[in-house]
Amino acid sequence: MRRCNLEVQPRAEQDIVRIDTWWRENRPGAPDLFYDEFERATEFLRSAPRIGRLDRATGLPGVRRYLIRATGHHIYYCFRDELDTVVILALWNAVSGHGPLL
Repeated sequence: MRRCNLEVQPRAEQDIVRIDTWWRENRPGAPDLFYDEFERATEFLRSAPRIGRLDRATGLPGVRRYLIRATGHHIYYCFRDELDTVVILALWNAVSGHGPLL
């Protein structure tokens, strides 16, 4: 199965650390759930980069979002076809009512 490259922007790295830290401190029954689900989601996006829903609310062309159902977070990303790369831009809690400022 084809897998494209993955790039995680600094903003997304900060989001991942923040969410993972919160999850480990506040969900002792499943401390690894967020990170494990994020890893699975990014592997899936690498094999099907156009699967996420286009997010027009960001105002940026080509930005997509993909829901990590188990933890209720969206991965905001774009697919750079010319580089065969999924670029993770940010992560955001799906119940926040609005997406991140990108």
